[in-house]
Amino acid sequence: EPLVINERASERAAELGQPAVRQGEVPLSTLWAPLIVGGEATGVVSVQNLDREHAFRPGDVSLLQTLAASLSVSLETGRLVAETNRRADEMSALADMAAEISATLDVGAVLDEMIARITVLLAGDTTAVFLREPGGTFKAIAARGTVADEILADTIIEGEGAIGGAIAARR
Repeated sequence: EPLVINERASERAAELGQPAVRQGEVPLSTLWAPLIVGGEATGVVSVQNLDREHAFRPGDVSLLQTLAASLSVSLETGRLVAETNRRADEMSALADMAAEISATLDVGAVLDEMIARITVLLAGDTTAVFLREPGGTFKAIAARGTVADEILADTIIEGEGAIGGAIAARR
């Protein structure tokens, strides 16, 4: 629900456990309307009046609620479009990788190309492919990124460290 504080804004903020102002002047009137997506509040639109109390009337509340509802729809639509584009990029990358794998017998070149694409697709700093070695240890057979050399030189023991722990947990 929207919240209107048309008088004693500093006192009311304190009663609600909030500072009267985080930055700038203390408002005399404030109005908030939630951004609702799927029945959940995902944000808020805030309006303050620094000059007078009782600045916001019922019509202002209705108008801000309407604007907040439109903004909620727009923000969710933008999020969904971005998610759809990300999924399309993923599918395209998978198709490209499949085509590349089937076109070459050079496993090293395929691995290098795959991890390069994965790094870009997932905006990672470093990507590596690990395989189990005899004795239960794991070694990176390909790596790319900021710590690729260190990863290639390291041996992972199941149950030790972040990667070893993930292996032990089968994750």
